[in-house]
Amino acid sequence: MVAMKDGKQPIAQHGAVLQQGSSLSAELRQFYQENPPDISMLTDLNRRHFRMVLPSGRFLKIKDVIRNTKDLSKWLQRLAPRHVYYSTATWLNPVILKPRPKEKGPGFLDSGIILSHDIAFDIDHAPLTRKNINLGRRETLKLLDIMSEKGYPLKYIAFSGSKGFHAVFSDCDLHEKQEIIPDPYEREMNFIKERTGLTDEIIKMGINIDTTVTKDTRRIFRVPGTINTRTGYACTTIPKEKLACSFSTFISSIPPLPSTEKIPRFGQLFKIRFPT
Repeated sequence: MVAMKDGKQPIAQHGAVLQQGSSLSAELRQFYQENPPDISMLTDLNRRHFRMVLPSGRFLKIKDVIRNTKDLSKWLQRLAPRHVYYSTATWLNPVILKPRPKEKGPGFLDSGIILSHDIAFDIDHAPLTRKNINLGRRETLKLLDIMSEKGYPLKYIAFSGSKGFHAVFSDCDLHEKQEIIPDPYEREMNFIKERTGLTDEIIKMGINIDTTVTKDTRRIFRVPGTINTRTGYACTTIPKEKLACSFSTFISSIPPLPSTEKIPRFGQLFKIRFPT
């Protein structure tokens, strides 16, 4: 995905035109002032890495430790970021997290020491339509049943604010792994190996997950309660029962920005605001 600068350039995808940056920033600040995100479902919060996309399109790594909603809200209201992400893994020192080196070596520990890794799934179908969201809802329900049978505790389900859903689970064997694999490099490689096996299994069951999201220990995920500015809808946590509701009932519980357009039923054009 290519980030646009200043939120003012037209995008070729869907023939859409971006909203003026200053207007969008004002909407975002007002939204976050009135709706501070509930991030209580993110366990070990002070071990999570946070990153934002600024109005210029630049990624900003948050150098402060985020401990609660108040800490995060300060950044949201000050910067009006277009997208807000957190790490699906926890780290000994999350503020210094870097890309994972290809091989184990002297610099590996400096890139980040992993402590745990959530099992995170991203289910979506393009383009953004009611039909595809309904398809994603059914697949998410199927995934929840599969993971429940395997004994993985559910952390939360969320509508991504765009084409689909996020489902995040705890690793039920985490403490055992930490005791058996004390070496950070080997522990991280083991997480990747296990997630690869799990995603292969889920794909064979006909569920359209983004396998790279689940397998990547250094993946960042959209923060629940923050606006997805591709659409103007908030990434919103939802109970399992909500997935079984009609589209109109479901989408009415998702907070949007005031200028957000309705999601088309089939393949009509939808104005994408900020594609990163």
